[in-house]
Amino acid sequence: MKKDIVGIDLFKLIASILVVIIHCIGYYFGASGRLFVRNICGMAVPFFFITSGYFFGLGLEKNKRSRKHYFVNYEKKLIKMYIAWSIVGIPFMVKTYYNMYGSNFKYIFLLMIRNVFFSGTFGIYWYILAMIGASVLIYLFVSKNKFKLMYILSIIFFIFGILYIGFQDSLGKNIVFYYLFKLTWIVFASERNFLMVGWFYMCIGYYIATHKININLLQSFIMFIIFTALKFGETYVNSLQLLEGSEICIFQSLQAIAFFLIALNLNLKFMEKYSKTMRELSSTIYFTHFLFIDIINPTQVGNTLLTFVEVILLCILFYFIVKKINNKKLNIFINA
Repeated sequence: MKKDIVGIDLFKLIASILVVIIHCIGYYFGASGRLFVRNICGMAVPFFFITSGYFFGLGLEKNKRSRKHYFVNYEKKLIKMYIAWSIVGIPFMVKTYYNMYGSNFKYIFLLMIRNVFFSGTFGIYWYILAMIGASVLIYLFVSKNKFKLMYILSIIFFIFGILYIGFQDSLGKNIVFYYLFKLTWIVFASERNFLMVGWFYMCIGYYIATHKININLLQSFIMFIIFTALKFGETYVNSLQLLEGSEICIFQSLQAIAFFLIALNLNLKFMEKYSKTMRELSSTIYFTHFLFIDIINPTQVGNTLLTFVEVILLCILFYFIVKKINNKKLNIFINA
């Protein structure tokens, strides 16, 4: 399969805007907006993980003789990025928890410790933390040539994450699942972590990077249309409450894979000179938008189309300011 990153960079930019839609105007347009968020926007973060796993896989394969060196540098970059964004995000998180729990500082402190090390400091920074953990797991299994075990375990944890988010009411009545779910909440709070989301999707990206996938652009489009239609159908079935409050979420992962394959198959050489800008801009929008939303509308109640436009413009302005300053330490905020 042709390894063309221009299409991936373009789709990363599109995916970052989809994430802003989720947090800004997903519910502004009523039922149609909710459908768009659940069935289209939801694939954005899985797509980002697949992309990260793909390039991590290419890096490990390219640096087989110095795999450990590549891995250490990869982790250092992620850790530096997480520390930088955490320094920015922690004050916002403290403010959020103070509004929720008042002067219960001991509880807030415990939540902060959990978030810093397991579930992310603020907003979408859990993504960086999940990448750190997932890439460690992939490296450990790859270095020991335990590929099948890696894929099997990542799928098992992913399925558990689906059960945790969608079947707590029904499965929580079982004593085993009750304590597993309780432990998950204590450690991670949600399924958004390296074990239940990051590892699975980064493994998919790693697999695509290290195997010949004979799926062309047309086939990728067809797959995406089919999986998107199935995702809409899945949402409709969930709305019927046939599972007594539980919800299934299967086709989003397949949809994200098809979306990535489209990006990988696109031949966009004419846009090559914009590739780096799209890549950096997508990272900037993804990592800064939640902060700007909190500044513009802290309660996130009553977000409008104007909020969306303001946030996007602020993200772009932030990007160009950092590019203009061109400071090595500041460039980490735009992934440059």
